[in-house]
Amino acid sequence: MSFIEQKFLFRTFSLFIGLVLVLNAASAQQAIEFNSSSYTGTVPNGPTVMSQTANFKQNTTGNTFVSLTNPVSVTASFSNQQYTTVPGSPAGMMFGATINGANGSTPGSTGVFMIMNAKGSASNSSFTSNPYGTAGTGIDVAQNYSFEFFNTFAMWNGTSGPAGKRAYYGNITFTFSRPVSDPVIHFGDLGANQTSNSASTEFELPAGSGVSLTKLSGTSELSIPSSNDKILNSASTPAAGCGSGAACGSVIINGTNITAVTFRVYVRFRTTSFDSPGNDVDGDAFMVGFSFTAFNISGNAYNDSNGLNDNAVNGTGSNAGNRLYALAVDAYNHVQGSAIVTAGGSFSFTNLVKGPYTVRLSESSATLGSAAPSASLPPGWINTGEFRGVGTGSDGTVDGNLTDNVGTSNISNFNFGIERKPIAYDILYQVASRPAVKSILVLNGSVGIPAVGNKPTRPNGNDAEDGPLESGNTIVISTLPVNSTLLYNNIPVETGQVITGLNPDLLAVKFTGAGYSMVNFTYKYKDAAAVESSPALYSLFWSGIPLPVDLISFTVNKEQGNNILLKWQTSSELDNKGFNVQHSIDGQNWTTLTFVDKKAGMNGGAMYNYTHNEAGSGMHYYRLQQMDFNGLHKFSAVQKINIVIDHLVQTYPNPAKDVLFVNRNSTDTNPVELKLYNSNGALVMTQMDIKKGVLLNIRCLPAGVYVLMVMSENGRQQSKKIIKQ
Repeated sequence: MSFIEQKFLFRTFSLFIGLVLVLNAASAQQAIEFNSSSYTGTVPNGPTVMSQTANFKQNTTGNTFVSLTNPVSVTASFSNQQYTTVPGSPAGMMFGATINGANGSTPGSTGVFMIMNAKGSASNSSFTSNPYGTAGTGIDVAQNYSFEFFNTFAMWNGTSGPAGKRAYYGNITFTFSRPVSDPVIHFGDLGANQTSNSASTEFELPAGSGVSLTKLSGTSELSIPSSNDKILNSASTPAAGCGSGAACGSVIINGTNITAVTFRVYVRFRTTSFDSPGNDVDGDAFMVGFSFTAFNISGNAYNDSNGLNDNAVNGTGSNAGNRLYALAVDAYNHVQGSAIVTAGGSFSFTNLVKGPYTVRLSESSATLGSAAPSASLPPGWINTGEFRGVGTGSDGTVDGNLTDNVGTSNISNFNFGIERKPIAYDILYQVASRPAVKSILVLNGSVGIPAVGNKPTRPNGNDAEDGPLESGNTIVISTLPVNSTLLYNNIPVETGQVITGLNPDLLAVKFTGAGYSMVNFTYKYKDAAAVESSPALYSLFWSGIPLPVDLISFTVNKEQGNNILLKWQTSSELDNKGFNVQHSIDGQNWTTLTFVDKKAGMNGGAMYNYTHNEAGSGMHYYRLQQMDFNGLHKFSAVQKINIVIDHLVQTYPNPAKDVLFVNRNSTDTNPVELKLYNSNGALVMTQMDIKKGVLLNIRCLPAGVYVLMVMSENGRQQSKKIIKQ
């Protein structure tokens, strides 16, 4: 085989592999549809105007459906019904009803949720499941299900009615339990021609809906005008039967993070006459179903020992000691995916809809639909960089968050770099005798020798990735001694000076004054990722200076409410000044809550306590900085505790435009009362006896700030600020 032939075959093989990968990626998209198990419980018969809910399922093989890892449902409901006094019917629009040609005034009864071809003899080729896929594919009308609607004509019996006109019947709203993007709405049998009647139901988006419509597939009668806001039947003489006068097919509702869609519902009549009263019940019975496509996000967490020094997020896969989660957070800051990072560093999410997502690392999992916690890592770990892709590059901000947009395909390589922060060790070295003025003491003694003599220990530390930190590493001098001069290579060191490739033989202290008994400075080590340790104390002192006391115990425990009680005990109080109580929410950045003085008159051990009031939800870290009167200090071990606040309800989205979901997420099972107040304190909405959850329709409320008050029967209360857009 010639070289040219080999090269041709290699390119052909590469193209084939690339095509296989593309096809595999496409097949990994998830078809989210309705099937026979989408309706909870036994499907009731109508006629009824009660709201109906169906749960989406993932279609894995064409006729095998499984529940979603991140469940989503849609609720169909009527509002603004124009005809509420229809003889024999609950209203002009209803579920689970059909025509009755048996000389009666009551519509026929049928199921509210049925297979898609239950009306109009719909065919598979009229429908499209995937809004980004091939038209006319993905739906099996004998396997997929829909809501059954009926718009009655009975109110016109015995009259000329709206012959030759469109009659407004009211609104139908479809509300999703979590935001979806580009859902596909499927219509079956929009059209009727019972006896002398010829009419068709048509749908229209209200002004300012924020979405638009695009026809995917269907019969010629299904029409979307150039305004992209109406679903019409273009037949001059509408009739029942898909393709025989009835509009059937699939339409994309174009939009990202859609929580609800409202349609104004009309019936267009070509009829010139209606039946006599009580003769029969005519109407337009039709089917409405939904589908959408969900995607995967995957990525990796790397123990990136050199950080972004190589302008890349890479290294060995890690889950920070089996204590790391990845969260997929939507545009409303709600968790739509929570995955354990594997020992090899990989993670993945499924059932995510189109739209922007922020993937963040967290040391704890989160409930789907809940407000997302901030990015966090286990104590001692830090972020070194993030990049969506492979090779060189980063997102420019090292914070444990990585944002990208899920479009029409799966996304991989949400990659994070993490590493453990280096440690610089405190050094307390007792000089054997008082140093002479202008004498020089080189800080190059071996690590581990007795901390007394005339050969002070060299600065040292450790890095989990780089190993022991001593000679040859990078050191940063944080603060300088007061009564002496710190030298490197016989040149005075400056505050903040970075010394690369440390040679301890060149680091020395020159004693420049008298009347003091201690020399202190602080230093930090910098690892291969350019991450600095916390400052460590280097202290030289001569006889008579006591060392800081040790702690016997240090504990943290949750008390009543969200209060956290800290308790600790010392073994000795000699020369103890007191304790800085320090707090952190990420284990890296610390603030001092208070200073606790030494107990008066105590030279033996003593017990201490401090209460951190109303600590808030999430992980909390605590440490003690024990201070001596001579300026020496020592940090305790870090203690952590996770506080979970049991709110009565959870609300989303916030800000909200059309609907506000209020979910119970409390162990308090008592019914609650909801009251919504505007910024003037006026009560604008009340809901009583809420036991599980409720959807508040706030579409008609003016934009502004509102306060939702939640009150339980047992006296518990909660308030939440709601922003109405």
